[in-house]
Amino acid sequence: GELAEYRLPTDAAELNSLTSKLKLFRKKSEFRALALPDGSTGRLTGRMADVGSIRADALNRALRHYLRTQLDTTVLRTRLTGSSNLIDKNNENLTLNMIQGMAIDVLMVTLIVLALFRSWRMTLVVLVPNLLPILVVAGVMGLAGVNMKVSTSIIFTIAFGIAVDDTIHFISKLRLTLGHEPDLFRAVRRTYLLAGKAVVVTSLILVGGFCTLLFSSFDGTFYVGLLIGLTLIFGVVAELTLLPLLILDIFGRRKPKGALAVLPTDAVSI
Repeated sequence: GELAEYRLPTDAAELNSLTSKLKLFRKKSEFRALALPDGSTGRLTGRMADVGSIRADALNRALRHYLRTQLDTTVLRTRLTGSSNLIDKNNENLTLNMIQGMAIDVLMVTLIVLALFRSWRMTLVVLVPNLLPILVVAGVMGLAGVNMKVSTSIIFTIAFGIAVDDTIHFISKLRLTLGHEPDLFRAVRRTYLLAGKAVVVTSLILVGGFCTLLFSSFDGTFYVGLLIGLTLIFGVVAELTLLPLLILDIFGRRKPKGALAVLPTDAVSI
């Protein structure tokens, strides 16, 4: 029809005529799909191209602004809904919850490391090798086209917590080794040979456990096993390569006595 006819009635007689015609259709299923029988609530449905959640959010904000400024909210109240809008909100909430979970995880690990080692430098040494695998797996998810779901949004916090445990074990062993081996390079080498084997074995056991989820026909369970397994593998590689290099680079410039001060042997061992 003509776009000019898509309008509200301009006088009371036209409105009453239209209202009387609508009463004849209130009990029909077509009418109930668009409005309640009493006419208090209605629905307007439209279609648009898939422009992505970022562009759609900008369009929704512009639409909300238009409705607030052009409509009398005391007479007519509006609300955006629909499956696409709900999916975008769900993805936004998943992302925010994942970021909050990781932030809490990092904060707790920072406090624990500070309590054990009393060093901001050691906190940096612990966090970097464990955050790097998270970023790598996030990139793998993007390249592979793995969507962010409830199941996949929890893998980062789980994998980070597991990986940090091995790192603290390595650092604690190094601190004890420095008690009778003042040379930092030799202490790192000795710790690498002793604790490195335990780290590899425990990580392989954990990876094997999560790999059993790969046999699941449920996509969420499959991706949890795959992505956590990949994160743990990348974490072991980073821990056995990047962690010793960071320790030697950051603390190797100090004298052995200074290294012992940074890694106190009287702290509780893990």
